[in-house]
Amino acid sequence: SAQGAEDCLVLRRLPAVYHAHVRWEERDGKLTQVYFIDEVFTLLPYANVGQGGAVSSRTVQLGVAEFNAFGRGVWLTADYQYKELHSVSLGGMIPYIGGRPWNVSLTAKHWNTVEPLYFGTDAVRYHYRNRLVQVGLEREVAFFGTSSLGGLPHAGGCPGIGV
Repeated sequence: SAQGAEDCLVLRRLPAVYHAHVRWEERDGKLTQVYFIDEVFTLLPYANVGQGGAVSSRTVQLGVAEFNAFGRGVWLTADYQYKELHSVSLGGMIPYIGGRPWNVSLTAKHWNTVEPLYFGTDAVRYHYRNRLVQVGLEREVAFFGTSSLGGLPHAGGCPGIGV
């Protein structure tokens, strides 16, 4: 049916679903729609190594992301970065709170960096430190759209990673 096909399309949009399809089966003399869903269970590691920035230095970034923790579509992220100083980030998002189209997220960051400040022809190396906790709220407002308030864990350079 058209509703079953639309339901499968919605399911496929979820990061926790690898594949979904619907099939009609006869049970007890009645036709019943049966949904088949293949879930994603992934712990995705990532690493970045680079050179450069405003203060030319080596950068190393290591992290992991899980987009279907506990089999519930919960996003969890952890991140470590070294660029002359150490920085860490932890994040998570719980989707569809109470079966409703609301998601809530929480990200905690401890960010350290060294940046140059210029005063005419002179430059000073400035040590910047930031401790941050972000809370986000997201609502699905349409079939292909969301509206967000606050920070979400996928705000960083890598999808699902808050940096």
